[in-house]
Amino acid sequence: MKKSPLELLKDELAGETAPEGWYTIMQLMEKLGAKRTAIDNLVKRKQWRAKRFRAMSTDGKTLRMNHYYVGKL
Repeated sequence: MKKSPLELLKDELAGETAPEGWYTIMQLMEKLGAKRTAIDNLVKRKQWRAKRFRAMSTDGKTLRMNHYYVGKL
């Protein structure tokens, strides 16, 4: 079912939380124990899907960050 333009705007402004299997670069770094460059290269090589979801930054701010669909880790 398609979302109306108003619903799309609300999602864009408020953002939604990431479902299971979607991780930020920082979360992937922690889980896999690798550095950022290695994770960036892995994302490019595997061509994981990217989508923006709401996430908490390290300083406590709520931001919309890129999340990558990895599946189960």
